[in-house]
Amino acid sequence: MQISAVIKINLFKIILVTGLAISACAEVTPQLVTPSPLIGEPSVEVIEITPIPTNTPTVTYVKPTLIETVSGTAVPSIIIEQPTPEITLQVDPGLQNRKFPPALILIDKPGSASRLASPILVQANVYPGEGGLVSVQLIGENGRLMADQLLKMIQPDSGWVQLVTEIKFEITSAGESALIVISTRDGYGRRIAQTAVPVLLLQIGKSENELPGFLKQPFVIESPVTGGLIKNGTLRVSGFAHPFNSNPIIIELVTQTGGIMESKVVVLPKIAQDQEYAAFVAEIPYEVFRRTPVRLTIRQRSESLPGIDIALSSQILYLDP
Repeated sequence: MQISAVIKINLFKIILVTGLAISACAEVTPQLVTPSPLIGEPSVEVIEITPIPTNTPTVTYVKPTLIETVSGTAVPSIIIEQPTPEITLQVDPGLQNRKFPPALILIDKPGSASRLASPILVQANVYPGEGGLVSVQLIGENGRLMADQLLKMIQPDSGWVQLVTEIKFEITSAGESALIVISTRDGYGRRIAQTAVPVLLLQIGKSENELPGFLKQPFVIESPVTGGLIKNGTLRVSGFAHPFNSNPIIIELVTQTGGIMESKVVVLPKIAQDQEYAAFVAEIPYEVFRRTPVRLTIRQRSESLPGIDIALSSQILYLDP
């Protein structure tokens, strides 16, 4: 009797405990646990980027790059240029009454547009460069060097020399356009002056020479004067230019190593092509750390051969910081 009572009591306890356990499990609600970030773990910040409107202009300034290719003794510069600010100028009607000096290279024969068979007789009055040297070249319509002469002249007291030479050539076509180029250089190999005459070469036939063309100084620099000293980082160039064609004129500062320190492009007015000269003014910023000699050159490129200069003038200047 006592054993049966004990069993009943124990059975009741088991049922009671089981019921409480089931009830407790039924009251548990699952929860989502978010792990804490690790120490030192990088945080990510999301930034909303507003796109740039497509009609907003983007301006990139590129310094002009200039590349000079030399063949033979003195092939003129071939220039690769980036766009640069240009200056448009007006014609001064009073220029017709001014007197301008002759060019340092005067080609008397042949004249522009002459029809020439081989050999070509070239006659010129020149002021030779360093060592009495003068370069005479014939350049074909594709830019090839067809003839190249480096002549050493005996200079009289006046400095001017009468140059007479013959150029022989051969072409495979009936005719070919070309340039006769005469130039002089200083002791550093920089061009002092250059003149080019466009002609037509004939495979057969007789030469027909035209009269000489423009024989005055192509670019007259009034300021600064030759050998002038420039200060404060800005060179102001003013003078007169003869427009051989519609191409702009190019003003450059050439160092003794042949490098282009600075350059400026100047556009002459269209009406200037009917005049002997057009006045121009240009300001060229520069940067030097000590007194630096440079050759100021002004040139215009040929229309038929853009890599060749139809005319060039120059002078020496000194730049101070």
